[in-house]
Parts: sequence; C-alpha cells; structure tokens
Amino acid sequence: MLEKIFKNKKSSTIASFVIVFFIILLVKAYIIQLIYNSLGPKLVRNLGEDTYNFEPLTYPESILMMILFTFLFK
Repeated sequence: MLEKIFKNKKSSTIASFVIVFFIILLVKAYIIQLIYNSLGPKLVRNLGEDTYNFEPLTYPESILMMILFTFLFK
C-alpha cells in the first residue's frame, strides 16, 4: 500500500509531510509531558502546598494540552 503512495511524486511528498507532521506533534506532546511532570511538583511546593496529591500528566493528556495551547495562542 505504501509503495503505491510513494510511486507518485506528488503523493509521496504529501505522505512525507503528513508523517513528519504527526511525528512533530507526538514529540511536542512528549516534551510537554516531561516539562509539566518535572516542574509541576516544584511549583506546587513553592506555593506552600503538599505534593502528595499531585497527579502527573499522562501522554494523552499532554496531547490534549498541546492542542489547547495551539488553539489559544495562534
């Protein structure tokens, strides 16, 4: 199936663009997850609260957060 897509020059560039686009989105979501999970407890502690109830951000939640910020700040 992919061989048929990549035979045509125009469709191969479109397919490559879509693949790169999704890889970039997934990497951005992973970076958001890392940053939130490392800075979140520190920010909570700086506000004088206990980090016992802190819940780390999951990967699907980080994808949703990335989509939210993309729509808010574009």
